[in-house]
This record gives sequence, structure tokens and C-alpha cells, in this order.
Amino acid sequence: MSNHAVLATVDEVPVLRAVVEHLIPLADEARRFVFVLCADDVGERVAAALAGLPVVDRDDDEKTTARCDPRTLADLRALCWALATIFEGQEDGPFVTELGYLNLAPRVVASPDRAAVRAALVRAKLTVADAAELTAGRPAIDDEAAIARAMAPFEEHFAPEVAEAARAWLEGEDGTIPAVLREAESEYYGNPAEVVSDALTGAAERWNARTSRKLLDLWIACREGGAHLSLGLGEDELPPELGVDRARIVATALEVGGLDPALAVLAAKHCQGASTWYLAQTLLARPAIFTDALALGREVGRELAAAAVPVMGPQYSPSALERLRAFVASRSPALGTEALLKIAELLPDAVDEGHFDVAAEGAEPLELCKLARALEEADASRFAGMLRRANERWMSAAEPAAMVAQLREVQQRDDTLVDADVAWSRLLERLANNPGDPFGDGPEGGAIMNCYFVVEALRAPTGALKERLVALCRDHGSALGSLRRPLEKKAGIKPPPAPYVDADLKPLPEALAKAWKAARKKSWAAGVRLPAGATEATLVAAEKALGSKLPAELRASFTVHDGAGEDECFRGGRLYAIGEAVKQRAWLLEVDGAPFDPDWLPITDDGAGNHACVVLRGKDAGAVMDFDHETGCGRRLAKSFAAFLQGANWE
Repeated sequence: MSNHAVLATVDEVPVLRAVVEHLIPLADEARRFVFVLCADDVGERVAAALAGLPVVDRDDDEKTTARCDPRTLADLRALCWALATIFEGQEDGPFVTELGYLNLAPRVVASPDRAAVRAALVRAKLTVADAAELTAGRPAIDDEAAIARAMAPFEEHFAPEVAEAARAWLEGEDGTIPAVLREAESEYYGNPAEVVSDALTGAAERWNARTSRKLLDLWIACREGGAHLSLGLGEDELPPELGVDRARIVATALEVGGLDPALAVLAAKHCQGASTWYLAQTLLARPAIFTDALALGREVGRELAAAAVPVMGPQYSPSALERLRAFVASRSPALGTEALLKIAELLPDAVDEGHFDVAAEGAEPLELCKLARALEEADASRFAGMLRRANERWMSAAEPAAMVAQLREVQQRDDTLVDADVAWSRLLERLANNPGDPFGDGPEGGAIMNCYFVVEALRAPTGALKERLVALCRDHGSALGSLRRPLEKKAGIKPPPAPYVDADLKPLPEALAKAWKAARKKSWAAGVRLPAGATEATLVAAEKALGSKLPAELRASFTVHDGAGEDECFRGGRLYAIGEAVKQRAWLLEVDGAPFDPDWLPITDDGAGNHACVVLRGKDAGAVMDFDHETGCGRRLAKSFAAFLQGANWE
């Protein structure tokens, strides 16, 4: 049955009790205050019924009539927000609501007189329930059902001997996990640790103590590489949580099984349910756990610290923020970029450059730059220039090829995090030292391509940096290879006139001449140097190998430019020279794979085995068609080579 209101005290809601015991230490009297929860759409009726009682409203000072000291009021409001999270999300019951999604409007009556609160609501013809009735839990799964659930994935996905060993172990006395079970593998699950996701319900309050203990022991023994922390508990039967401290049940069970307390907390954070919001935060009262976590690895400590920053209600509590401030003041190495990003929003004055320096150790460039910007936004005077400092720090520490790859990644994710002056300074230093191989992975290495995109995205340099760039292009132009033109563009250097003579286009059909005139202009601006045309002897030899004449338009095109060189610049691929096209056709006709039409000639290659092809003969002669290496001959790309050429982007 749904109710208009639910009554609770701190000690009646396990999650709330844990938050108060560890994070928001209310006075004994305040712990006995009555919290009233209702759906948002009956909030006004509940508020009217409580008129005359000392009420603390979560959102509105004007509706707060309780006389409490400011700190207690703030703490109580924070706990109201927490309750709204802990009990939210039930589609049907236990609250009366007409809303599609349950939004709660909690408030607290600053009195331990539960009877008076209930009577006021009943007089207003509102139905009332106690939280204890809702959070009493559901019956545990019996042995037979628990074992049947656990056996299902073993019987379906593992060898019979593994399933047999699993059943004997689950039904037998406690003892060592059999080696055949511990070392088992399956294509679907990998190792038995993955079985836990289907063998245990995510509703930890329903676990069968004996069977769940064994399954958790199996997970602890078999989890991948000793670091995998996601239990992946099945989501069936999850609702309602309604204040049950599901995450703490899981963490405690893992810790009892021998898992390190820090890892137990992090594993429980992966579980479903509102209580996961409050699990790690209560650890602020146990600072030693962060030191222990760091002993397992810097990333473990930092993940735990990030999860411990108060959220979902307690971030409004003076008591919770006081504990957080003490943790920040400890300067723990666990305070990495993720934790400090949250702390900079809550307590910007508690963070200083020393915290930034500690967090920077081992931090990803993107996260370090996010933190630097957040600090600048939180306190522009204290953290002026922090983003530039972050850029200088990671760019100077990274190996050259890694630096340019990371620079591109940061640009792609958020280019406002890149300090262009710092980036140009580092790039120009590398390019001047070795123009042909600035990043140490060869002139055709992936770092060159990354640098190309980085340069394209960077704003043009100014002042002394521009002068350095101009000098680089002047002194080492040809050695810069594919980087030459984008660097010249950023330096403001106009390309010399194209070396092509338009007179050689006059013999071409009008559409083809127009297409090549435009292509020459675009390709030259993009830094592509088109080769000379094929000789008549070369074309005759190609036609002999093909066993047919080339379509007139395509033949005429090859006399002007024999392909587009080695650059993958033509519509995202390479434009073949005639000799390459003939060889590629022969290969496609012989290789196993999608059948290739012998009446087609491939003219481009996208690097992944797909081609644009010109039809050599028949009613569609001269048309450009698509060939996919997996599916074969496909759609028409253009009615003619001239039309296909006209659509090239040369990038």
C-alpha cells in the first residue's frame, strides 16, 4: 500500500545512520528528530499538516520554523537531501504520487515526539507509514534456490567436470576452493570470477549467507590480475533499496573474506543502489585507510579519495565539509586530480599549489589540465597561470612522440585546455632540432600525422613564436615533408604560385579541364604536389595489360597527372598512377575475397582495402563505382571521372 508520508529517525535508516556516525555527528537529541518523507506532488498537503510544529524545510528558510543553531540546521538539511536520494526512484509505492518519476520532498520535525507528528498528518487525512516497515528487508534466498541460481552459469558455460566441482563445493562443507574450479575458463565468462555477476542477486540484503560467502570467496580468489574490482552483480530484484545499506553489506562481506578494506570499498562502489553514494564518504573518519590504499598502488588510493568527497546531500553539511577540510590539510598523496576537482568546487580555499604538485605526479594530461582550469576558475588571483603551468609540466615530461599524441587527445576532448604558446614552443623546439623526424618514430611515423592535426587545430602563433615558425619554414621547408604546408599557413606564408600550366588542360574535355583546374588549386593549397602526366608509351602498355582501351576521359586525365603521388589526400585515400591501378586490378582478380569485376579498374585506395573504380567497358563505361573488400561491387559514386575528381577535398 502506498502512503502519503513516511516517518523515520536517523537510527531507523541504515544508510543514514552510517552517515551520521561517521560523517555528520548530530547531537543525541537531534538524532531523535522525526524525518518526514513524501512525494513532491503531495508536499504542500504535508507541509500544511505540519504547520505549528518545529519544521526544518530542506529548501526554504521561510518555511523553516525550528529553532536550532545554524550548524545543526545545515546538517539536518543535508541529511534531508540524503534521504531524498536513499528513498528515491521507486516507480510504484511506497509513496502516493502521480508523477512519472518519484521526486521526494523530505523535511524534519525538530522534535522526538513521533506520535504528535503522526497525529498531525492523520488529522489532515494523510496515510502514514514508518520507515522501519519499509526497510525491514525481504526474506533471504533459501539454500536450494541460491545454489540453483549459482549453478546455472556453470552448467551452461563451463565443462562438465567444472560444473560438477562447483556443485560439490557449493553443497559441501566450507574449505579450500578446488583447483579445477579456481583455474577454470570459458569462452563466455573467461574465469569463474565473472560467474558471480549472474550467480548472486544485486539485492545483497537477500543473499543466502552460506552460498554468497562461497561465491564471494571465489570472486576474491579469481578476479583478474588481482586488480579487477567490478563484481558486476546481477540487476534483477534490485528495487526497492529504501534505506538498506546495500553497499556496506557488500563491502563488509568482501572484507570478511580477506579483501583489503580499501579494495572492498571500491568493489562495493560498483554495486547498484543509492547507498553506494555514501559508502566511501563515511571513510573520511578513517584516514588510515587512505594510507593503506596507497600501499596497494597510487591509483587505488586516488580512486578511494575521489569517492570519499561528500556528494548527494552531505556536501551541504558543515560537519561533513569540516572532515573533508581536515583530509585535504593532511596533504595525502591519495588526493589526485579527480578528488581535487571535486574539492575545488566545495572548498577552493583548502587547496593550494602544493596539492596540485602532488596530484600532478602520474596524472593524465587531460585530467591535470581540467584541474588547473578548475583552480583558476575557483580563485583567479591565487591560481593565475595554473593552466599554462600544467601544460608546461606534462609536455616537458612526456617523450616526444607521446607528447604530440597526448596533445592531440587533449585538443580533441577540450581544446580550451591547451595553452597554444606552450604547445608551439615545444613543437618548434622538436621541429628545429630534427625537421625530418622530430618525434623519433621515423618520417612516416604516426607522430607526424598527430602533429599535422595538432598544428591544424592550434591558433596561429604571434610575436617571437611566429618569428621562430617563419624561420623554421624558411630554413627547413623541404625537410618538413607533409608538415610544411600547414606550418606555412600558420606562419602566414603564402604558397608560391602553382607550377602547373593551364595550357595543358585545353585538349581535355571541358568538364575534365574544369575539374583539374579546381583540383590543382585545392591540392596545391593543401600542400599536395601533383606528379606529371603518364607518357603515351606507359598508357599503351597499360591498355595492353588491361586488354581494352581506357575510357577517353580517364585516359586524358592520366596524360595531365599520373595519379596524385604517395599522399593519402584524395577523398581520404590515394589516387593511383596508371601503373599502380593496373597492378592493383590484377591482384584483386586473384586474391581470395569479395569478387572483383574484370571490367573495372581501381583508381583509389582508402588504406582499408576498399576502392573507387572506373568501369572500362559496357553501357556504364566511364562511371565511377564503389568496391568494398568485404561485400564486393557496390553503388555508383559518380557518373564520370570528372565528376568524381570535382568532389575531391585534398585533405
